[in-house]
Amino acid sequence: MADKTQAVVVGTWAFAAQPVAVAAKLAAEGESCVECLEKALNVAEEDEQYGPYQVGRGGPPNEKGEVELDAALMSGHGLSFGAVTALQGIPRASSVARCVMERSQHSMLTAQGAQDFALQHGFHLDMPPAQNITGDGDRERQGSGERRGQADQEASHLHDTLGLIVLDVHGNIAAGVTTSGMRNKARGRIGDSALPGCGLYADNQVGAVCCSGEGDEILKFCPSFLVMESMRQGMSPEAACQAAIKRIQQRVAPARPFELAIVAVSARGEVGAASTVTGWTDTLTGHSYPGFPYVVWRAGDEGFAEPRTLVVEHVSS
Repeated sequence: MADKTQAVVVGTWAFAAQPVAVAAKLAAEGESCVECLEKALNVAEEDEQYGPYQVGRGGPPNEKGEVELDAALMSGHGLSFGAVTALQGIPRASSVARCVMERSQHSMLTAQGAQDFALQHGFHLDMPPAQNITGDGDRERQGSGERRGQADQEASHLHDTLGLIVLDVHGNIAAGVTTSGMRNKARGRIGDSALPGCGLYADNQVGAVCCSGEGDEILKFCPSFLVMESMRQGMSPEAACQAAIKRIQQRVAPARPFELAIVAVSARGEVGAASTVTGWTDTLTGHSYPGFPYVVWRAGDEGFAEPRTLVVEHVSS
């Protein structure tokens, strides 16, 4: 019997620590990369505390006071893909995305169509159809006084998304993302997160990539696919991430830079990351990082026996 692959899990931003830990436990037990992704993403989607990171049931509402969720999963085995966008009422958007991937003739469903599909396949509405933007729940998530002001200021220029990559012991790799999108977005707005080649991509022959940041700008450059193709040509994940950001920076006018963070894992388990983030402060813990913090776990690696947060400094143009 061939040796098992060394499992690897990577997540965007420091708040990915718990989801990465969940995926790591499942990966160590031999679960598939897709199963690991779904269960790990559900951790954040179901917990309102992840709302300030623009994830799940606690995520910020759109301009109509509604929480709309985007999520996608892509399996590197056979390039299977499933996504939902502008989904209301069902916090486990990544589970619905997996259902689309495995049980729909389509690859992406949106808004009412996504909700109809979910209900037809056993999901239940357990989120209110709309939130009071100035209600008590919103105040609790944002804090009060000086702390709330700080959170609002940070939210104005940070665009968080939870992205995860899992390489399992069977040698399969997959990527998944979930987000509520930015506060006060237009109803039906879709960013990069759930779009293949933009927010994520996975291919067993090469590896997997996830992106996070300012989605309306990111989707113009398809950075996940750009990184994948550089890796396919022999670049390491780190070099491929850096090259993608430099290429984008060369195309974007210096006067209008935007936030972009990328993580990548090769089919051999190599990990890399790069970003334009000069610093990031956790809106809940107040902990500041001098760059883009991402979380890594590797099976059998003494230095990564537990999920470990690494920080990569921004790439200069």
